[in-house]
Amino acid sequence: MKCIIPILSLLILVGCGKKPSQEKKEVTVAKPTFSLPALPSVITTDEQKYEFLAENYWTNFNFKDTTQIHQNPIAEQLFHDYLSLLAQVPIDTAKKGMEKMIQLSEVNTNMYNHFLSLSEKVLYDPNSALRNEELYCVILENLLASKNIDKAHKIRPRHRYELAQKNRIGTKAFDFKYTLKSGKQGTLRAIKAEYTLIYFNNPGCGDCKRVKQQLTSSSILTNLLQSGKVKLLSIYPDEDLNEWHKDYSSAPTIWINAYDKGTVVKNKELYDLKAIPTMYLLDKDKRVLLKDARFEEIEHYISTKINDKEK
Repeated sequence: MKCIIPILSLLILVGCGKKPSQEKKEVTVAKPTFSLPALPSVITTDEQKYEFLAENYWTNFNFKDTTQIHQNPIAEQLFHDYLSLLAQVPIDTAKKGMEKMIQLSEVNTNMYNHFLSLSEKVLYDPNSALRNEELYCVILENLLASKNIDKAHKIRPRHRYELAQKNRIGTKAFDFKYTLKSGKQGTLRAIKAEYTLIYFNNPGCGDCKRVKQQLTSSSILTNLLQSGKVKLLSIYPDEDLNEWHKDYSSAPTIWINAYDKGTVVKNKELYDLKAIPTMYLLDKDKRVLLKDARFEEIEHYISTKINDKEK
């Protein structure tokens, strides 16, 4: 397989004799090319191919050639393609591949910084469709261990890393109190259901309105809420309760519609709320199944898992 960047043609003017001729001559300047490593003959399945490429994808990429991030930038597209590939392999395999990539980039400071920047943009930014905290943590671990980066430039990455360690997939979610409109309080751990969906949101947030529409329009989720197999805890995490009270009646009565009294979750950073809405899907023991997940991921997960159990 080959990914070849098209040739750039430049037109230059040349003189001919004494006449001011406008004859045009085409000069080509080759852009960098990139080819995937050849697959070993022993590889016969797609699964084997993806796992091999996850580890060896960057074999033919010259990390010393900075033209690939400046004059002829192809590194960013290759990075996006690589992430699509990593989505096809187990997370542990993907993390090993990501670790190898960032280590290879260390041969050149500019290239290393470029991949750090790409990782932040693609894996960390809450608006990125490819955001992936597990893979971003691999980048952060490398950065924090680097002897070439001073302590001052590690402060923000260290904070991000520490925050990312909270409520990781497979761990028990932090418990917290929520307060209902009546003033009655409850705790996350006390919610009894096969699945609990935590929905951190703010009525004034445009994206929250979009996600809220998805949640209320989903027949799959509605049926599971009515059956009691899923409980939805809608949490307002901010201080100004006027906005929450005004919007209160628009939430389905089947939801647990509450707020965080004293903004404990935000102030103590119990959950990563760098952007809202933010959703977590938990199992019956309050272990995190999906973190900062999109609605489509949540709906697919609960419908697939519950249907499989009922067959």
